[in-house]
Amino acid sequence: MPVRKTMAKLDLSHVVRLLAFAAGSLCLLVGAPVWATTFKTAYTFTGASDGYGPRSGLVVGPGGDLYGATVDTVYSLSEDSKGIWKFAPILKLSPGLTSLIGTPKALYGLQSSDAGKCALSDGGCGTVIEITPPAKTGGNWPMTTIYEFKGGKDGVYPEGITLDPSGVIYGTTQEGGGSFNCGSDGGQATGCGTLFTLAKVDGKWTETVLHAFDQTDGQFPSAPPSVDAVGDVFLTTYLGGSAPVASGPRNAGQGTGTVAEYRNKRQELEEAINDLYPAFQPFFMTTDYFGPAPTPVAANELVVAGEGGGHPAECALLGNAGCGVVAVYTAPKTGTAPWKATVIHSFSQTDGAQPYGSFLADGASTLYGVTQYGGPASIACKDISNLSLGCGVIYKLTKTANSWGWDGVVHSFADVANGALPVGELVLYKGMIVGATALGGKTSGACSSSGCGVVFTITP
Repeated sequence: MPVRKTMAKLDLSHVVRLLAFAAGSLCLLVGAPVWATTFKTAYTFTGASDGYGPRSGLVVGPGGDLYGATVDTVYSLSEDSKGIWKFAPILKLSPGLTSLIGTPKALYGLQSSDAGKCALSDGGCGTVIEITPPAKTGGNWPMTTIYEFKGGKDGVYPEGITLDPSGVIYGTTQEGGGSFNCGSDGGQATGCGTLFTLAKVDGKWTETVLHAFDQTDGQFPSAPPSVDAVGDVFLTTYLGGSAPVASGPRNAGQGTGTVAEYRNKRQELEEAINDLYPAFQPFFMTTDYFGPAPTPVAANELVVAGEGGGHPAECALLGNAGCGVVAVYTAPKTGTAPWKATVIHSFSQTDGAQPYGSFLADGASTLYGVTQYGGPASIACKDISNLSLGCGVIYKLTKTANSWGWDGVVHSFADVANGALPVGELVLYKGMIVGATALGGKTSGACSSSGCGVVFTITP
């Protein structure tokens, strides 16, 4: 059985962002310094009843409030008219959620392993759950399992989910799907992963596998998919494709991963629109973070962040082939030629390392992204990660005349007291950018000296 990549996207605000980008551009500030922004800590976790170690970013859900997930707690967070933040744990879960999306009426989340039953292991294959508001204010939030993965062709170990405007859930599973090309267990195919939907029909949730990967077109999807304005779905896989890996931290010959497109109207997965650009060399992560997720920014245009490539020397301690890059994928005007991939920024540790997740759009010409590591090196961050690579950054991309360009670091997590290792994706709330960090902030017995994590706000 292939080694399983344990993912628990400590991020997980994966509400579909349908971006209607207008033409236009802003001046690219080449070599721009850190932007002048207002950074504040909205909440610091204590490790008590509020939980510890955020595993997701925040999402907007019922009542217009923010919601997030820690290792064992789902919580709500809101700001009143006086600028006071109100925190409330709404549900205790074991195992905790690894992905979270929100709607005005409910929250949906993933328990990716050790939940439900599984044909491939003694534990679980993962479940999708629905959390709804209580009938009375202050009451318990009911939780319902809407789908339990069986461990066969339906998929194994769900990794990320998102929503389309009609309320259909799209998701990926790391394994399952029926292919023997990625290994077997007890004579049963472990599968290479799937792209699936969950739709509610006549009051019942039904799963449909849109595509089962077979290694040649991708292997081990490792992030939530993205849906564009016309319903086409984009996703990345951690391995697979036609570009072999001769050596390094990943298995030789299993490919560098792919970016794939599922055309909804034709109901088929196009051949991988391109193997991940050669600069991308995602490595086998042992921490609980997602890999890159493609972000549709216009018709036939994607922005993708990759975990490797760029400057390998600066990030050798991470064990991959560089600090990471940001690339723009552009569809060919005619024919079936591969999409063109253009690297627009290579991280060099001081401006970030190991980017992940989808981008947050603020208007038509601005994208914000997150890196797990990087920024100013500090003793405190080295104590947390055992790496002198910084505690992560928030960065900005700006639309240029012809494409997208790097526009500098918005915030560096250099002060561990205000958070370290940002997780999940960012969300806009009352004119602020809101996110969470896995560590930093208050230290306690439950969190040792690394801190329990924080929720932060950035006002551009």
